[in-house]
Amino acid sequence: MFRVQDAVEVGFPGVRTIIRTYREVWQTRKTGKKDKHGRDIRKPVGKPTKEVAWHVSSLDPDSRSAEKFAEIVRTHWYVETYHGKRDNGYHEDVFTRRCDLNVMSAMMVARSLGMWICARNPEKTTGQVKDDLKLHPAKLVRIMMKGGLQ
Repeated sequence: MFRVQDAVEVGFPGVRTIIRTYREVWQTRKTGKKDKHGRDIRKPVGKPTKEVAWHVSSLDPDSRSAEKFAEIVRTHWYVETYHGKRDNGYHEDVFTRRCDLNVMSAMMVARSLGMWICARNPEKTTGQVKDDLKLHPAKLVRIMMKGGLQ
């Protein structure tokens, strides 16, 4: 962790702490096989490379321990991974809609419900779950009323 003396000078107004983290990144390649959900199976190739990632924070460096800052960084990447799933599944970044905030909120809830349904049905791909619900729309009502899959 590094204390920032002049946030404007470093180009991040409001930043008080810069955090350096290290991570291992594996290069992968497709094996030509699919898992039981129809997704490509990837295999690590060679040895992992080490990367440095930098994070900025408005928190004072003395306000948290290094372990707490590490937890904050991991939590941030958990959220980014979740957003990636939403964007890959629903293309939220591509199809931004400029409309009423209530409509946007309703769409977000509907997408979240879709992700929840798919997570509860891991033996099927997202596409298979969508197709199943198109064929049996009453199943969606049962899911919402009972809070689970039958």
